[in-house]
Amino acid sequence: SGERALAIAYMTFLPTMPQLRAGYGATEVGWFSLNFDHGKFILQNGDLVLSLAAGSALAFDHHQIINTAIVRIKNKLDYQPTILQILGPTFTLRQAREVYATFLQTTVDQIDNSNFKKTHQKLFKEVGTAATKRSGRPPKLFKLVLPCV
Repeated sequence: SGERALAIAYMTFLPTMPQLRAGYGATEVGWFSLNFDHGKFILQNGDLVLSLAAGSALAFDHHQIINTAIVRIKNKLDYQPTILQILGPTFTLRQAREVYATFLQTTVDQIDNSNFKKTHQKLFKEVGTAATKRSGRPPKLFKLVLPCV
């Protein structure tokens, strides 16, 4: 009979990354960004890259736990995109598309801005324009419509 291990996972969206401290039983802790490569999600912290495919370097079924969270977020993008809370109270459509792009495994430029605005108009409310030092028209700012948050 083998030992059993219990893993508890929480999913949260943080606009900033607080300082981490290794707890009981851990020797190291760190933040990882979510990316994709050749159709597979990966976690990256500097030079350390961890695949989320089965048989990865992650212990036990942790790749499956993280993949389940990714699928849950992806499935909610079009009706309850609470992941956008990481952008703060307001955001530009480009910033929103950057978040979506990772979960859709595409680039931000492959998500058409006009179609994105049209298909998500019930989820976002325009609240003004962004302050910018660049020439040209400043981008519009949006916020999540309250019922979806």
